[in-house]
This record gives sequence, structure tokens and C-alpha cells, in this order.
Amino acid sequence: MCHVDGAWSYNHRRDRNFYDRNRDLIRDTGYVRHLQIMAANAQDSQLAITMVNATNDEVTAPDEKERQAARLNAAGVPTKLQLVQAQDIDGVLFREHAHSLGLSLKRLFTRDIVWLREAGARGSSRWGGSVDYPCVDTGYRFGLTSAAPYVTGEVFELF
Repeated sequence: MCHVDGAWSYNHRRDRNFYDRNRDLIRDTGYVRHLQIMAANAQDSQLAITMVNATNDEVTAPDEKERQAARLNAAGVPTKLQLVQAQDIDGVLFREHAHSLGLSLKRLFTRDIVWLREAGARGSSRWGGSVDYPCVDTGYRFGLTSAAPYVTGEVFELF
């Protein structure tokens, strides 16, 4: 008996906010083609990723994160995943056993910087460069700038 208006249109393809397969793919963190593009474009900066997830996460199931980490590793991106259990909640780094873990990103970075460096990660030298992620009939271009907001984005038609 309830209806909630959302930000997306699902009925009219020409609507500016129509949610189609293009918008789905750019949000899919496991889409292999985009992972391969990301890995190929990160060769000069040696990308590495560290992830954490609660074992009882109500938003992202642990097995989805495990598949994502496996896809990233398979694409050549060193990836580490920690599945946080109830006994791992320490009140400092992890403050709750739920989605987001009440996580301190600063403490996570401080903890994982050694692993990231060992995995070969280092800052990007690609200021001013951009990477294109093609989807179905639309592409997304993300660029790096040396000043805020540091990342720019644009949408373009493929055909």
C-alpha cells in the first residue's frame, strides 16, 4: 500500500534519469571488462586494493565480496579481503558487526599501508590522464587532476 518515488526512471528510455544496462554496468564492481581496463591503465601506478566486510553484512553478502576479490586478483589487481567476524570488533578499528563496521578509514589505511606498499601500490603519475569504460551504447570517462576534486567524470555516447 506504499509507494516511494525514486531518483531513477525505469519506463522511459529517453528520460535523463533512465536506469538502463549502461548505468548498471558502470556500478558493477565485478564487471570483468572494466576490471581489465582498470588493471591495464594502472600499470604505471601499480594499483592494489584492500577490502573489509562484515560476515553478517545485510547490504553486501560476504560471498559477493569474495567473488569481487577473486575477479580483481584474476584481472591482475592485487586484492586483500578481510571478512570481519563478531570477535574482531575491537571498538577502535571496527566498532560494530554490521554493514560499514563503524569503520575508521584512517585507521584502516594506517593498518593496511604496509600491505599496499608490499603489493606494489604507489601514487599515480597520470595527472591529466583519463580512462574510458565502455558499456552497451554509452561510455564513462574518468580523469585525474592534481587539484580538487581530483577525479572528474563524463558520460559519452559510443555510437
